[in-house]
Amino acid sequence: MSSSFRVLTWNITNGGGEKLRDRLQFIISQKPDIIALQEARASTWERFNTNFNDLLNEEGFTKCNRKPTTHCHLAGPPTNKKHPNGQIILSKWKIIKKLPSIQPPLNLNGWKAELVKECHLFGESLLSVVIQTPWKEKMEFHSIHIPAASNFKEKPHPEGLTKVYTEQAVYERLARKSNLPQIIVGDLNTPRAELLDGGLVTGIERPDGKGGKKWGPNVRKRTMTIRGMDAYLWRDIECNLLRGLEKFDVYDVFRLIHGNERLDATTHRRGRYDHIFSSLKLNPIACEHLDGYKLVHPVNLEEHSPVIADFAPN
Repeated sequence: MSSSFRVLTWNITNGGGEKLRDRLQFIISQKPDIIALQEARASTWERFNTNFNDLLNEEGFTKCNRKPTTHCHLAGPPTNKKHPNGQIILSKWKIIKKLPSIQPPLNLNGWKAELVKECHLFGESLLSVVIQTPWKEKMEFHSIHIPAASNFKEKPHPEGLTKVYTEQAVYERLARKSNLPQIIVGDLNTPRAELLDGGLVTGIERPDGKGGKKWGPNVRKRTMTIRGMDAYLWRDIECNLLRGLEKFDVYDVFRLIHGNERLDATTHRRGRYDHIFSSLKLNPIACEHLDGYKLVHPVNLEEHSPVIADFAPN
């Protein structure tokens, strides 16, 4: 039996809305073995149950029921009105275990106590499972959705720090050696841009260093805060999530395949926000952002492109 497989991840934006059927048909056309959907809502889950079971079943995905099954898991359904988006993982192979979600971060050096009190943490920001593969090896699969800082009011309190607070919590949850190979996918809402030398322009920066509270990669001596937080600490936390997992054998698959030269790739109008990371053991052999979907299907500028990656474990 061939051990090659394909993963597709996509932030379907606000539950998919009226475009959910088109999106699902496009997903199926890409022949993935594992699907991760961010910004899935309770309504998305219900529509899977009532409208799309036959289509999924025809493609090898066991039918979804009203509760998570051995082939489909939902983070949620979310109930918080401020953050109604959850996640769905669909797998052609058996999901044998759901892993713990995120907990409040422990490493808060440099955080002001009054800022921490204003942060929210949504358990549905991380959905983690163990999947039994056909080649008799298990692997961990994690789907992430980091909320945008702009989703939260800055006044009268800096709720926008919920983004970086969640990033720290997700990093602490995933920053450990695993006995199993791992795939980590999702919408990280960063970076804004990437540089030829491998540098990152994070979500709180702009490439030219202009624009009010935004700051650029060449600004090194400027002391500033973002929503009451040290901007360099914020940047370090985002960089940890993007690159810090390499010490645990988890790498950005797109950069592994294409190097630093491919700077044209974006999944959102603000940058390459959507990612697939993996252990080297899984031998990633291809990764692309499917921007072509936007050319065929009218979408607004805030919507994301799907990302696919192919693997050929030895």
